[in-house]
Amino acid sequence: MKAAAIFLLCAALGAAAHAQESNSAPAPAPTPAMTNAELAAKIDALTKTIEQTREELNNARAEIQLLRQELAAREAAEGNNGAAAEALRQSVEKIQEQQQVLGAQVEQHEQTKVETASKYPLRVTGLVLFNANLVNGAVDNDLDPTVALATTQTNVHGGLQFTFRQSIVGVDAHGPTAWGAQTTADVNVDFFGDLTGASYSGSPGSDSIVRLRTARLAAAWPHSTAEALYDRPIFSPNVPQSFASVGVPALGWSGNLWQWLPQLAGSHDFLFRDAQKLKLTAAFLDVPDPPYGSTATVSAAERSRYPGSAAHAGYALADRFTVGAGGYWSPHNYGYNDTVDAWAVTGDWSARLPAHLSLAGQVYRGAALGGLGGGAYKDVVQVYAANYTEFAQALHATGGWAQLHFAPTQRLQANGAFGMDDADANQVRMAVYVPTSPYALLARNQSWFGNIIYRPYASLLLSAEYRQIHTWQTTGPAAGARVYSLGTGYQF
Repeated sequence: MKAAAIFLLCAALGAAAHAQESNSAPAPAPTPAMTNAELAAKIDALTKTIEQTREELNNARAEIQLLRQELAAREAAEGNNGAAAEALRQSVEKIQEQQQVLGAQVEQHEQTKVETASKYPLRVTGLVLFNANLVNGAVDNDLDPTVALATTQTNVHGGLQFTFRQSIVGVDAHGPTAWGAQTTADVNVDFFGDLTGASYSGSPGSDSIVRLRTARLAAAWPHSTAEALYDRPIFSPNVPQSFASVGVPALGWSGNLWQWLPQLAGSHDFLFRDAQKLKLTAAFLDVPDPPYGSTATVSAAERSRYPGSAAHAGYALADRFTVGAGGYWSPHNYGYNDTVDAWAVTGDWSARLPAHLSLAGQVYRGAALGGLGGGAYKDVVQVYAANYTEFAQALHATGGWAQLHFAPTQRLQANGAFGMDDADANQVRMAVYVPTSPYALLARNQSWFGNIIYRPYASLLLSAEYRQIHTWQTTGPAAGARVYSLGTGYQF
């Protein structure tokens, strides 16, 4: 091959020289040494190119042969192994589901924003939720029971309830960037307002079915946030997962300090290596009276003319583990120089565990916690002093909750949770008022539930839940109730 290349190159050079001689004057011939060097270099370059091309062709043939063998082996395995074919089918379905979710997100981003007076976008969100509850036992509210009552002739011993009243509608707005902060706002309402004079709306005897649920105005810098909000206390960041208890959040009055209240809050994040973060939050709170037994338009906390204050420190390790501690203090004034201090210390946690499991919860210890959703629906009890005059005494309470969450797939999850609120029974027993309500002598309330939530599509959900409630008064045996719930909802 090398000799042939030399021959062809010499022939080409000879033809070029002959053509040049016939068209122009003779030119001086190159020196023999220079001609041999150039010729050798060109021959070496051509040889290397041919060898490299041949090697690439050999590698391509080997890869094609290997792919043919793998394809033949896979086709044979799929033809002989039904499990492999089923796994392939499930993988394809999962990819299709992810494509549907991504497509829905793309469509959402491509939607025209809701027209507003400003140029900034507004997004409508919500949950249309249908619940069916079968209650076995006497409870305070069939739509979303929190307390079990003693079975008497006057108490209805259970019932079947259908309702849409736990549905939620909200709007989210993104405003301008001001002083380097991104401004946002959101507000949510539900339809769990008090129509019967029960104790869930925060305003007994209200005639409105629509109820303000949460609201927020926020300015967020890269590592700091300032907020005005109507939401859960800052020291209760975790929420039990349930679609049967939405009007009153799951485990409310059974260890979950959930009560929505106005707050002014600020937070700052301290970032460390390995995705570690320390978040410090402080807030002023306007604490309401407990919903039971209060008709005053000004709460005891507001009469003190001092805002409640709270702080929370939370440590997070990526999305695998979080732990936090909080504190709360608020003076309460009941008139005639009758004042008490409401306070609490709290701890919370959430952790991802092996086998698709996670664990979350909270514990607390404090006094006068009725306005936060604890303390057996009471802030204080009225007791006698040595001179037989009445005075308000802050009711002490301890409680908490924990939930185990299992999510084997993106569509399916199961939850099991337990919570308890335990007030000081001796203090309640010493109270001087006449018990005119089942909440008056309530000393301990505990609940546990298990549910399964299935989402055939990202926006559609199906839920089934079983719940047990046990309630202790200061006298008599514990009252119990069982609640069977089915729910279906559409999130938008």
